[in-house]
Amino acid sequence: MKIFIDFDDVIFNTGKFKEDFLNKVFIRNGATKADFTKTYYHFFKKNGQVDRYYDPKKQLKALGKKDYIRGDKLEKDFHIFMKNLKKYVFGDVAYFLKKISKRDLFLISYGDPLFQKMKIEGTHTSKLFGEVILGKFRKMDLISNVVEKHKLSQNDKIIVIDDLPKHLKKTKALKERLITFHLRRSEGRYKNLTCKYADYEVKNLKEIIGIIKKEKIV
Repeated sequence: MKIFIDFDDVIFNTGKFKEDFLNKVFIRNGATKADFTKTYYHFFKKNGQVDRYYDPKKQLKALGKKDYIRGDKLEKDFHIFMKNLKKYVFGDVAYFLKKISKRDLFLISYGDPLFQKMKIEGTHTSKLFGEVILGKFRKMDLISNVVEKHKLSQNDKIIVIDDLPKHLKKTKALKERLITFHLRRSEGRYKNLTCKYADYEVKNLKEIIGIIKKEKIV
């Protein structure tokens, strides 16, 4: 059994982080909520489809040009804020990680690799996983690459835990061995989304441990 677990809204309280990030870094240095929102997403095209991601360097550069924003202090406060993000790790994460062998755990995160890496390092959780996987591409493709890279046995069940339905759509290559969990935390930003792709829907990580034991997934 190998477990691929998403970071944002699964391990990490991204909604609360983003709220504090806005107030303690940007608004404190003269930016408005509108400034923050307007410069938050950057867009790119892949396979004819438009997707978006957050790039802190581009945002800080754009806002630093505005006369009413303290650009130098904004960047300094950004780096200070990102150093310690432990308080944004959900309370059930420690319990979950203790129940699963580190070698069977893969942390997977979608978005700008630099910013995702900064968030993960700020939580000090990367050492609890066998591998951390970052990328801007479809998660199932990233997972397929890891399965191929490590030459995982066909007998290994592959569990994927995510809060976004689109990331749980199964691929033909993994379909027979894949078990998917749609996590709908009460604190999650996408808790109102339903998922037609998931094998199970849960509200927390403890429920997943219970299902693994009950179904004897190994």
